[in-house]
Amino acid sequence: MTLYLHTLSGATPRPVYRLDDGSSLRVGRGPDCDIHLDDANVSKEHCRLEVRAGRVRIADTHSRNGTWVGGPCISGQRVSTPVEIGPGVTLNLAGSFLELRLNALIQERTHETTTSLKRLTKFLPGQGGARKLRLLACAWLRHLGCGTDRYGRLIDAAEAVADSRATVEELSQARDETFWPGHSGWQVIVGPDDLRLLAQPSPRAAVRRVLDVAQGFASVGGVGEDLLGLARDALGDFFHPFQARPDWLTWNDGTVGKLARGIYDRCGFEDMPILADALEEAGCDDGRVLRHCRAGGRHARGCWVLDGVLGTPRPRINDPGSRVTTGPAN
Repeated sequence: MTLYLHTLSGATPRPVYRLDDGSSLRVGRGPDCDIHLDDANVSKEHCRLEVRAGRVRIADTHSRNGTWVGGPCISGQRVSTPVEIGPGVTLNLAGSFLELRLNALIQERTHETTTSLKRLTKFLPGQGGARKLRLLACAWLRHLGCGTDRYGRLIDAAEAVADSRATVEELSQARDETFWPGHSGWQVIVGPDDLRLLAQPSPRAAVRRVLDVAQGFASVGGVGEDLLGLARDALGDFFHPFQARPDWLTWNDGTVGKLARGIYDRCGFEDMPILADALEEAGCDDGRVLRHCRAGGRHARGCWVLDGVLGTPRPRINDPGSRVTTGPAN
């Protein structure tokens, strides 16, 4: 059973997060949180969620304004010790509301066929959703020609922040060192102010403005399709996430993982067909994975196949003592 966490407040489109079984998720205002809330009243790391077998264990992480289990019209029960919640429960994090549901409120077929970039960025994995958004914003800007000259260094820094190789403070410094007055070339359309948003602590704020810029190019021959392809490459299949099997990763002295790491680190996406060959020899018979690697489309850091190979095992929960809430609090 898959659970979905719906955000009920904040700017639209309001994200829906898929909560994969066994995942451990940080929720808060901090840029490295899995579920990012752009709300000044929310702490940098407000609470943590542990997902197991259709239940979610929530623990407040010494937040300033508290975590509450209850509906949007009442204060509910403050979380002082970890509690388990199930579908139908609403969480109140300092005025930001989220609801746990069994339904993503979109049909799988509709999600597969939509061409709306804004709609696609609404449906995110819980694990690493903020990272995906920032990497997607970078991929879109690179495709629009913004990854050259000095501006490329800012995009490099934003990708490093997404992958926890740099801090937001370092990204802000890269922004200050990059910009100078004046516009030339593509900057007439995609100006410095647009790129500055990559240095925002909020990944969603960054992708929202880049999305506005990207949609202005959607009618240009082939660009709209490329941007859509990059979005699907980074976000993957919302309903059927991919995780490489352990035996594929141990085959031939870890060849699959080594290939994927090399492709990711140097953006060597031309070698994706080689990765497909290695996966197939290792025992992978998942047609969608092999087709994606061999299709010759555009890829980005955050590509769902690379992430599925390079991802670390999700932690499991072993805490039978948690209190249980089975439905909306009274």
